[in-house]
Amino acid sequence: MEKTQSSYNNHETGSLGSVVSEVVTSLKDVIRSEIHLAKAEIKESGKLMGASATQIAIFGTIAFLGIFPLMAFLVIGLGRIMNDNYWLSSLLVGLVFVGVGGLMAYKAVQKMKTYKVDLPLTRQTLQQDVQVVDEKFHEISDVTKRRSA
Repeated sequence: MEKTQSSYNNHETGSLGSVVSEVVTSLKDVIRSEIHLAKAEIKESGKLMGASATQIAIFGTIAFLGIFPLMAFLVIGLGRIMNDNYWLSSLLVGLVFVGVGGLMAYKAVQKMKTYKVDLPLTRQTLQQDVQVVDEKFHEISDVTKRRSA
């Protein structure tokens, strides 16, 4: 009988050790996979942000180059209408362009802010992994309680 009890204790200790070993190995794998997932999500978010930044730069350059002849036309045309007050027409045209350009830039920045960079997949899988680790610790706790009882 004593031999059976001793063999039972060795079996319990062995399974406790194997459970702990399994938890440690699983935890290492989880950490590695979470790091890879986070890197992939950051890379994807960076691509989206880079594409938007490129569009902003290209469209801004096109608008910048096309604005000079248009501004000259508006200043001269408005100045002639205002009895040759070119300084006033320059001021009005400049204010309109600054207002429109500022509004468009503001909208572009607001669009960029809508991109999610909070790594939703990483957060979700991390929560699942925490739950699995918690279950493993409860399993270890149950085995330890049975062993001490």
